[in-house]
Amino acid sequence: AEAMARFRTGLPRGELLARFRALAWRLRTSVEDLSFASLSAIAQIWATAGLRDWPLLAAVAETASSRLGAPCEEASADEMSRMLYAYVKLGAPEHVTERGRERVEVVLEQLLSALG
Repeated sequence: AEAMARFRTGLPRGELLARFRALAWRLRTSVEDLSFASLSAIAQIWATAGLRDWPLLAAVAETASSRLGAPCEEASADEMSRMLYAYVKLGAPEHVTERGRERVEVVLEQLLSALG
């Protein structure tokens, strides 16, 4: 995903979208197994590519929210601020679809509180 985001100008928009859609589907099935750092990276990459895949980003937000509440999972301030920036860059919370809005809003509130 990171490589595709870096070379997005060299790929036709349709091909880039198709590749990210296929990758997003695979990530949604495994998002619960990822660390906070990996979840933050997903949000950052999708923001860099300018792709608002809200089903994926809502799943990432939900899992990140549970990671932030877990005593064994540590998230650095840098990772948290990057994740917050990625969601805001993509238009959260205003542009989040209704189905994912609550999950995204919860993680945004947690990130703001943690960074506060």
